[in-house]
Amino acid sequence: LNKWGAGGYSNKQTDSASLHFPIAFTKTSNFKARHHLRLAVPIPKYPPAVLGEPGFRIPFWVDIHGHVIDHVWDMILYSVLHSVVCKPGITALDIEKAHDGKLWAWEIELMLKWMEDVGLAVKFGAGNGGWRAGEWWYCAFLPEVAAWKTPAGEGDGLS
Repeated sequence: LNKWGAGGYSNKQTDSASLHFPIAFTKTSNFKARHHLRLAVPIPKYPPAVLGEPGFRIPFWVDIHGHVIDHVWDMILYSVLHSVVCKPGITALDIEKAHDGKLWAWEIELMLKWMEDVGLAVKFGAGNGGWRAGEWWYCAFLPEVAAWKTPAGEGDGLS
């Protein structure tokens, strides 16, 4: 090894055989056989009413009839989760900016609150604080684990 890595400045010339090595796994007292996500938390369909606004807001992942659009929910969930995983401390306003305003901060807050209830994200810091990924965030990408129920219980959150 040198300051350029394994094999010099041009890693293409590195002999791939030199990168093979044995790995030993040892179960520790911290090992958990199952994830601790709370899958029974329903997907949020409506945010709390806003004082002075007639009616209620409809999140991007809900159609005008009140049904969750599964593939839209999945795309937004994965996108927001990606932001939280890659940028610990990020806020809903930061995520709104990262999405060029295609999602509103109130929608992102609604999703982040749901992610916190499920165990995918953790809010931290004083005041408005920020968000970081929960211990089991990577399980959201496994179809056998991520079967999010809608409030009415119809179907799951995956397409």
